[in-house]
Amino acid sequence: MKILYITALNETINAFLVPHISRLINLGHEVHCACNINRNINSELKKYNVIYYNIMFGRNPLKINYINVIKEIKEIYRKNEYDIVHVHTPIAAFITRLALKKHKTKIIYTAHGFHFYKGAPILNWLIYYSLERLASKWTDVLITINNEDYEIAKKFNLRKNGKVKLIHGVGINPEDYTLESFDSDSYREKLGINKNDFVMLILADINKNKNHLNVIKAIDSMKEKYPNIKVLCAGEGPLKNILIKKVEFLKLENNIKFLGFRYDVKELLHSCDCVGLFSKREGLPKSLMEALCVGKPIITSNIRGCRDFVIHSGIGELVDSKKPLNIVNGLEIIINKKYICEEIKESIEIYKFDNVLKDIINIHNI
Repeated sequence: MKILYITALNETINAFLVPHISRLINLGHEVHCACNINRNINSELKKYNVIYYNIMFGRNPLKINYINVIKEIKEIYRKNEYDIVHVHTPIAAFITRLALKKHKTKIIYTAHGFHFYKGAPILNWLIYYSLERLASKWTDVLITINNEDYEIAKKFNLRKNGKVKLIHGVGINPEDYTLESFDSDSYREKLGINKNDFVMLILADINKNKNHLNVIKAIDSMKEKYPNIKVLCAGEGPLKNILIKKVEFLKLENNIKFLGFRYDVKELLHSCDCVGLFSKREGLPKSLMEALCVGKPIITSNIRGCRDFVIHSGIGELVDSKKPLNIVNGLEIIINKKYICEEIKESIEIYKFDNVLKDIINIHNI
């Protein structure tokens, strides 16, 4: 089959879709990609000589020339007559489905987390829900990656014989997170952390959605009772400098460290005691999958996507992260509870690359 993958930005392909595309090529399919090529093309896809089309999508929907983009998509399709067009990311997915709605090609859309969800602003429901519901009429298969989105999508009216599917994210390979002869105590020492400190790792962009401010407030109220609690924040973002100043104002420099962008995620995961994520909105966060791969308990917001991971109390705690006190209470449980590493690792099975890719291949063959 001839398949076109479309995303708004090339970075989405590089971050999530390379294994999917490679597997399809190895099965004998011809795969092309169309996106805004805002990053270097992945070396593995270069090796396969994957054809790329540069389309001027962008992050800001107000700055897209919709007429030109629709013309470009139609022209790419006209030249290639794809059997399947697989779309990702909301803007690119909507525009592509609009452009190709009268064509007979099979349209597959993977929603990596709808922008409307329980507790979302009304405006999100008015705009994004309405657009997704409209575009579902031009969709043959709608793939969701968490249970809440799946239940919503089942109520949409897809094309004749259209199907809604649930898969478990984009897949992860637990073997990629193993470390041989790793000395976590020495690594902690490099980070300025003692052997007996309790360390929570947060792998997330530093932005409003990730809710670092409430974590800072929670640690501020815990520092007297738990002076050895440490939080490592790995990531960059627009709020980083503001939050560093907040930490300095509260004299929490010894408890909270902003590490910036890191290439040593595996080492950080093996050096921490738990992984935290307190977002207001998520699809199916990779950082929680990574925690399961190394057997670390998780503490996370009781929201769509995050709650899919904490299937029982042996894995971690769900909290209402809108209030710092709830984060405090959840952390106290994590600190004082004994978790079984191997039991946590077992829960990663459904998220493994091979299992997710098997589902993707089956969907392409529907």
